[in-house]
Amino acid sequence: MASSKTAEDRQLGDAWVHWNGRFDADENDSRSRKRLFLSLTFGLLVLWGVLLYGADFLIEPRLRELHRSLPGIVTVLLSGVWGATFILYLVLLFSLWTGKKGLARRLPRSLPNRFLGPTVYRLGRLAGKSRDQITHSYIQVHNSWIRLLAAKPAAGKMLILLPRCLHKPLLDQVRRFSMTRHIPMYIVSGGEMARRIIEEKAPDAVIGVACERDLLAGIRDFCPGIQMIGIPNLRPEGPCRNTLIDFHELEQAVGVFQ
Repeated sequence: MASSKTAEDRQLGDAWVHWNGRFDADENDSRSRKRLFLSLTFGLLVLWGVLLYGADFLIEPRLRELHRSLPGIVTVLLSGVWGATFILYLVLLFSLWTGKKGLARRLPRSLPNRFLGPTVYRLGRLAGKSRDQITHSYIQVHNSWIRLLAAKPAAGKMLILLPRCLHKPLLDQVRRFSMTRHIPMYIVSGGEMARRIIEEKAPDAVIGVACERDLLAGIRDFCPGIQMIGIPNLRPEGPCRNTLIDFHELEQAVGVFQ
């Protein structure tokens, strides 16, 4: 195999330090649509409902021994918790489907993140989806949610963060674009450096280009406090080397806040 397909010929970012050098198609191009994350979340809610119902059914005799009213109280509480969560999911789904902002503006920017957890990844693996594909789908949902809730940042309070591995012609193109739009742009070596810049500059909005792993970490660290749109890169040569993005997608992301 060519030497370009090794981990030794590139500076790996924080999220890829344990990369084994193999080229996995799902890792190099993890693109997936919003429906993947939304479908997995629906499956999670159904599974959670079945487990809650089963647990309620199993403990009902013991609760009745303690007090005859307890089974009904516990059933109402469990149903209320599940029902409230399902309603939030429906609001998310309705808002993304219709683009209506009324209900969305009453909820936090971090709402999609509340549905992302280990069980969603396990369900995804059962469906033959990789972790990066699931995360990519989640980022698409998160970005759409941020677009609904977007507020114009103060002057100079929007940043563009690019990875050092971005293909040089693309990097130069984004640099020229950021200068014409008067948006500070920073090239970062990984998630830790990106965090330091965000903490130091305290922006109102960030547009980050990175792999799904770094974008997810950034969203979890700074959203809902900071408006963040993530643009996952493509990795035709594997991680951390000559990565690509759709420049039009970055232009659209900037347009959300300007």
